[in-house]
Amino acid sequence: MTKSSSNTSNHNPAEVKAFFNQWHIYDLVVRNDYMYHGKILDTLRQNLASTMKPDFDILDIGCGDGSQILNALDGLPVRSYTGVDLSPVALSEAARKFKDVSYSTSFIEADFVKYLSASDSNRFDVIVGGFTIHHLQTPQKQSLLNACFRSLRDNGALFIFDVFLRTGETREQYISEYCLNCDNTWTELSDLALEDIKSHIANYDFPETYSRFCEIAKIAGFKVRAVPEFKDADGFYCLCHFTKQG
Repeated sequence: MTKSSSNTSNHNPAEVKAFFNQWHIYDLVVRNDYMYHGKILDTLRQNLASTMKPDFDILDIGCGDGSQILNALDGLPVRSYTGVDLSPVALSEAARKFKDVSYSTSFIEADFVKYLSASDSNRFDVIVGGFTIHHLQTPQKQSLLNACFRSLRDNGALFIFDVFLRTGETREQYISEYCLNCDNTWTELSDLALEDIKSHIANYDFPETYSRFCEIAKIAGFKVRAVPEFKDADGFYCLCHFTKQG
């Protein structure tokens, strides 16, 4: 039986409706594997199974409703899971989905950059962030990775899966090419949903190249890998694996 704690605030019906309207679109993206969630999470699970010692503590930044990571952790020797997100509705859904797991859980309503900046040192063995870092500007990414490094125990691991610029690509080129990719391949979404997504991309996506993101990680103190653990054929998506050597 899981031990669960939460510091999420109450939410109003309008927020609940808005969240599930938006989450329905994202759920379609995930279920149709448009952003390679399946392969990425399979690769993440394989890495955790082969590298983590029993009773590891994991932090999920920008966890949403927890569905991305829950199956990846099934059967692994987790001691505790902490999910951090700004949405109280998403966190309530996450708490519901995690209610039968064998490890302890905690769900925190907070900005994950501020949460990590205030977190104790050497607290986690694994930190995971999925499709959240690209919303940050470069200085914020540096602050976040600095805080991740401090919060990890020796030999801990940081896994980031997200969208990335291709080598030599500008943000403007990325927006044009990525939105074209959405138009051509995200066929189960309505025209209105696609327009909402493309507007979000144009306003809130600030990805780095993989090599630039590795430089940010190195400045923070991490050991990086020359190539990502996963990269799709078009080069939009990568799973990064950085380690804090003891």
